[in-house]
Amino acid sequence: MNILGATTMHLWWLVSLIVAVRGSINSAGGGPDDPVLAGYDLVAYHSLRPYEDGVVGSADYSHRHTDGYLYYFSSQENLDLFRANPSRYLPQYGGFCAWGMAWEYPEDGWPWAADHMGPPCGPRDGWALLEVDGETRLYCSIWRSYQDDFNRKQVEGIRLANKRWIEFYGSLDAGPKN
Repeated sequence: MNILGATTMHLWWLVSLIVAVRGSINSAGGGPDDPVLAGYDLVAYHSLRPYEDGVVGSADYSHRHTDGYLYYFSSQENLDLFRANPSRYLPQYGGFCAWGMAWEYPEDGWPWAADHMGPPCGPRDGWALLEVDGETRLYCSIWRSYQDDFNRKQVEGIRLANKRWIEFYGSLDAGPKN
């Protein structure tokens, strides 16, 4: 493992420790009453250009979805769009790091498991909209550089991450949100 990989792994372990101490799998928000993706607006990503910063939502436009998680939006319009078609906007892999879901395994020193998820996504800049099977979906990774790498290896990354997520939770629509 190179120095960058070792540093990243140490940072990931620190994030995991903080999550463990706080007692929640929702590592970005910290708990069931904290918004998914640290309150970034899931709908707004669909109107942004690549490399633009994500848009922070507001508690004024919040919604507790049928999945039990709390979501923030930046406008009433975006909240209404989400309510009308939530599956279009929900992030893949619950908003956890797509790159990590695909390529970080316990045998390599990464503690990913169904009850111990990897790092949160970087909702400000670690995101991309990727078209898969005719649908545009939101993918997130901890940092922009990891999302860029996931994008370059999109077909293989999605295959590996989908397989693992399904092994953990039974379907791509199940599992925790970050």
